[in-house]
Amino acid sequence: MNPAQRGLSLIELLVVLAIIAIVSAAVVVPRWDLNDRRRDMAVDAIADSMAEALRYSRAGEDWRLIWTSEQLRLWQPDAVGRTGTDRGIALPEGLVIRELSVDGQPWPADRPLPLYGFATPPLRLDLAAPDRIISLRSLPTGVLERLPDAVTP
Repeated sequence: MNPAQRGLSLIELLVVLAIIAIVSAAVVVPRWDLNDRRRDMAVDAIADSMAEALRYSRAGEDWRLIWTSEQLRLWQPDAVGRTGTDRGIALPEGLVIRELSVDGQPWPADRPLPLYGFATPPLRLDLAAPDRIISLRSLPTGVLERLPDAVTP
């Protein structure tokens, strides 16, 4: 057999396939933006904490909510020092609270909002990310739903 007619050995073939797989993975796999993931996790934490405070207020516990553009805080004024009664959620870089609306009216920043259980009016929290507006809305059941994101120009 002539050396020019020799085929590839199994090892050579596996090395070529491994190189092709590595190059394909580098091209095909998208680049994940961890900042977007951090923002989504912060929005989920806010929704969970607000829904829990609304549920507890419906059970008769006294809860308050206060916000600034950089953070949201939920606490029980009569339970100072007890674990789980004060929750401050700091927002990651690139996410700010734009507005909190109570029954369609804007609620001012740095002013405590009492949660009155079933008497708490509908809440809407708008958060601004660099490329979109994220909105959370409370439902009469005490659950917070995330509305479809609005793209900002």
